[in-house]
Amino acid sequence: MRGIVMAAPGDVRVEEREDPKILKPTDAIIRLTATCICGSDLWPYRGVERVNHTPMGHEYVGIVEEIGDEVTTLKVGDFVVGSFVISDNTCEICQSGYQSRCVHGEFVSQTIGTQAEKARIPYADGALVATPAHPDPELIPSLLAASDVLGTGWFAAVAAEAGPASNPHPDFAPRMRPVDYAARPLPSRSFDGAHSAGSLGVAVRRGARGGGGPGASGGSSGGGLR
Repeated sequence: MRGIVMAAPGDVRVEEREDPKILKPTDAIIRLTATCICGSDLWPYRGVERVNHTPMGHEYVGIVEEIGDEVTTLKVGDFVVGSFVISDNTCEICQSGYQSRCVHGEFVSQTIGTQAEKARIPYADGALVATPAHPDPELIPSLLAASDVLGTGWFAAVAAEAGPASNPHPDFAPRMRPVDYAARPLPSRSFDGAHSAGSLGVAVRRGARGGGGPGASGGSSGGGLR
């Protein structure tokens, strides 16, 4: 398959990479339909952080092509939004709302790289969230925001104890992964109908009313790559 790697600062290449395979029963293989360039990619690109032939990409959406025997929340053919941090969503840290510090955590950009045709996602039940149906093409770039930016903003809001004036503390509602909001129906919109680039903004506003989410770093600064 083709995939993008950063060989060195300022040196980004499209190369042939090995097709991903199921290695553990909790894995899923997804076909990427859109990915982003993140602002955090600029640090190694400018030479501020070390990079040596590193696979790129950690904001992504796609379609499930294969699942391991222990994956229970997904099925082949699901459209999914993926987290930029791998987590099982079951350990004590995850259950406290900080999935980016999962005991099984790893950063997608450092070990997997989703600016590619396909990717193997470990702990798929925790790292991937299926949408109710396949979204319209116009919505797909907006759903990318739930892969990283929503989690980053969520963590900032929780750290600042932001919330409705009637109850400013962030812990008054059940904790959910930020990407879960991408999978919830949005008011006056349907996954079968028309969407605008601002659709996810509704989910963000709804997310601000919820509980804690994962810690995050960086934010998105790019459009979708189809």
